[in-house]
Amino acid sequence: MYSLLILKLTQKVWGANGETVKSISELEAAFKRAKESDKTYVISMKTDGYEWLEGTAFWESPTLEVDNTEGKKSALNEFLEGKNKQRKGV
Repeated sequence: MYSLLILKLTQKVWGANGETVKSISELEAAFKRAKESDKTYVISMKTDGYEWLEGTAFWESPTLEVDNTEGKKSALNEFLEGKNKQRKGV
């Protein structure tokens, strides 16, 4: 819902073209339309940090290295495990 709101606001305020996609194949098609667009183009795609999508890859995001709480310790361990599974060169 939030991404749709941002998409609509961007289109209204900046006169951008745009769309919301739900899959990698839709994203590829939307990207082609964006490249052909004569103005700014916004592509919105809902993602889930815990659900893998087609073409699985590890998404690196900042994680505190000072694990002074159980939540931070868990997040750091999850990050390090994902980082170790990351395909080399990606």
